[in-house]
Amino acid sequence: MVLAFIIVQIISANLYLRVYKQGPLEWLWRTLYNKSIEKKLEAKLDGQVLK
Repeated sequence: MVLAFIIVQIISANLYLRVYKQGPLEWLWRTLYNKSIEKKLEAKLDGQVLK
């Protein structure tokens, strides 16, 4: 049963990654990270300091 589940996961992951460049959690991680970088850059341009 476990082996069948692993095989299904591998197949579905391969099909998903053929359509999309990255997984949904990686997309969320990168989106949140990029927004934090944008905030820091905007604050720097405004003369504020964020830590």
